[in-house]
Amino acid sequence: MIQPSVFLRRAILADAIFSGASAVLLTLGAGELAPLLNLPEALLRETGLFLIAYAALVGWLGTRQAMPKALVGNSTEISIPSRSISPSRVGTS
Repeated sequence: MIQPSVFLRRAILADAIFSGASAVLLTLGAGELAPLLNLPEALLRETGLFLIAYAALVGWLGTRQAMPKALVGNSTEISIPSRSISPSRVGTS
């Protein structure tokens, strides 16, 4: 568990708010956005549904006094089981 700073907590809550807004827009407006973005409507709607769950998790996380380190993670690294991709290695072979 980590004790988040006020800045981290606010950044996580901002992420939850904007992810939630995107979720609502994508879920309810997929039909109108699909032709504008030239993407399948199902992809936009399913992305919106995923973002609902993501926004709920991040919103819950932002309200905790102590946050599980595994959920907060390192913002400069994407963790994949048995692999780690850092920005310095992206695009190189």
